[in-house]
Amino acid sequence: MNAPIPLTWATKIIERMHLLYGAAFMRQWDGLDKAQMVQAWAQELSGFTGEEIAAGLNACRTRPYAPSLPEFMRLCRPWLEPETAFRAAVT
Repeated sequence: MNAPIPLTWATKIIERMHLLYGAAFMRQWDGLDKAQMVQAWAQELSGFTGEEIAAGLNACRTRPYAPSLPEFMRLCRPWLEPETAFRAAVT
């Protein structure tokens, strides 16, 4: 397994999501210590590049609802979605 992304990256991602979605984003994590949340995001995003994470954050700008962690991971690597891959192959 890859090493977790730096905790500073995870913290910045969470802060950006909080700014984009406000309290709605943080309500998803009610009852969870912020340090645990940062640790979980860092671990789950292991192996993701800065460019992929930037793509995920950019994709959030057009989403009306805050993504869960698995949804954010898919936004970071959309070409792994079968439909997206098919469309890219057709073009």
